[in-house]
Amino acid sequence: MYNSSSSSRFPRKSSPCFRTALLCLFLFYSTTTTNAYRMGEPVDTALAWDSQPAFLAQMPRFAIQSQSQIQVPSSAQYVTFSLEDGLWGLPAVKLTSSFERLVVQLVYSAGAIQAIHSEPVYRNELEDDSKPAFFTVEYRWIEEPHVTPEAGQTIMFLVVVAVSVWIVWTVLMSTDGSTLSSEQIGHSSFSAIPKYE
Repeated sequence: MYNSSSSSRFPRKSSPCFRTALLCLFLFYSTTTTNAYRMGEPVDTALAWDSQPAFLAQMPRFAIQSQSQIQVPSSAQYVTFSLEDGLWGLPAVKLTSSFERLVVQLVYSAGAIQAIHSEPVYRNELEDDSKPAFFTVEYRWIEEPHVTPEAGQTIMFLVVVAVSVWIVWTVLMSTDGSTLSSEQIGHSSFSAIPKYE
């Protein structure tokens, strides 16, 4: 016996159009970049003096060339930098009297940092035991064109499909609709197969 009250407990099946729309929305939101920087937005940067963390107030601005003056504590021997909550780390730099500045090159594409490279610059003078009172950090931004591997994979897939269709079309057109007769089949290489009647 059919119970009408039991059918209301289960949701009705959704239409194919509704499911397709949900799938399209899911694919759109899953492939878009949600954590992209906008030009001029500050990039989270921290520095550490001999493994003692310190906050850097002069953060670099995304895709904007800039310089910052950093005052050196008297007890510091080394300085290290990290960006984006430690995602990118720069090697430690020994603070010597000839240390002048640190050049940080940031490669970015589509609102995200792709690579970081740093290079300390020293003055041409004899070193002594003293440390500099301050040094300069120079941020250089290099933009690379945005390239996605999915675009290349899509092009390869379309080329493979097109070539496959062309091969099938060529084979079908070359037979001209002719088929082998039973006599031709009997005299072919398959004639060694015994016939059971």
